[in-house]
Amino acid sequence: SMQTVAYQQDRWGAYSSTDNLVVGVLGELIVLPPLPVDMCSELVITAHYSLSPIQPETNWSSVDVYVDGQLQASRRSEQPEPMYDGYHHPTYVGRDAAGEDNFQGHLTRPLILSERITAAPAGGILRNAVADLAPLCATSSAQTP
Repeated sequence: SMQTVAYQQDRWGAYSSTDNLVVGVLGELIVLPPLPVDMCSELVITAHYSLSPIQPETNWSSVDVYVDGQLQASRRSEQPEPMYDGYHHPTYVGRDAAGEDNFQGHLTRPLILSERITAAPAGGILRNAVADLAPLCATSSAQTP
């Protein structure tokens, strides 16, 4: 069964099972291999939307998923549907909104940013590279909690 890692109604969610890791962001669904069992994994989900009311034909969006600092999936969509609703919904960590589908592993403190995270080298002007993020596991590579 799927376990909720994090979830915000109408916006995004990350779900884990023994078979896979599923990430959904505003209608874009990404299925990845499962996270390692009994190891700390740093999961970073980032999305960027370029929406122009003046030139809507140039609209695009991207969703990237990193595990332990390595890009695992990247999706780019042309002409995404603008979705402005759902920001008022709370983000649930380790369970869904009904208090079900609990994550059975150990979760560290979440780090939720309103910033696009990139694969650029650390230390750039914007400091928005995945390598610039403070480690959430004991080290930057996966290990036993």
